Amino acid sequence: MRYTNMFLLLLLYHSPVVAEESTDQYIDFSVAYSRGDFNTGQKSELSQLQVTYGQVMSDYDFSITIPYLFLQDSFGDESGLGDITLQAGKTLSGNNLDADTVYASMSVKLPTADESSGLGTGEPDIGGFLSYTHNFNILSLTLMGGYIVTGDSQVQSYKDIFVYGVGLSKIITPWYVYGSLDGRQQTLDRGDDPLEFSVGFFYQLESARFFKMDAFVGLSNTSPDAGLTFGVVNWF
Repeated sequence: MRYTNMFLLLLLYHSPVVAEESTDQYIDFSVAYSRGDFNTGQKSELSQLQVTYGQVMSDYDFSITIPYLFLQDSFGDESGLGDITLQAGKTLSGNNLDADTVYASMSVKLPTADESSGLGTGEPDIGGFLSYTHNFNILSLTLMGGYIVTGDSQVQSYKDIFVYGVGLSKIITPWYVYGSLDGRQQTLDRGDDPLEFSVGFFYQLESARFFKMDAFVGLSNTSPDAGLTFGVVNWF
């Protein structure tokens, strides 16, 4: 799991251009690709079409993400609806004018993907996350930690896991750039803990429309080798 949605919210909270507009809803259309063998010796490629709808109401926010997946591996090609994710969060302290911000969120993964096709586990996951952002004069530092309770499939048991991340971001109008290091515990009883490094940006096309791109590389054997995401975010 990656956390670029956190940077999407930071874009709203810390960008003067966006904050001056009375925009409290957004739709994010994205395309993503990743590949790797996840320490299994068998290469797999995952392509994804994704739409996210979100609302931001004062200190609260909510979003729903619906992915459609295309999986290619040694077992064949599969495609279908992925697991839908619901997310809700609240800013506990601070705002876009403060030096420090604390933000808490919860997410629920609904088991809408076909388990028999390898597109999901067939069970729900639920996670809780807490992030702290400090705004320096030249950039912002974000620290994130969380815990995910994972559902076991009919053929595999998964461990509940801690997740963590650290990110740096900066607004240079019309650009919003960031980099992050994201890690988590391994859900299985074997292999290294996944760890990934990513960089990305949002570019302001219009007053409430942004183009985004994100690229990452895996730093452990159980992470994807690499991945790329790009898309368009419309605020209204």
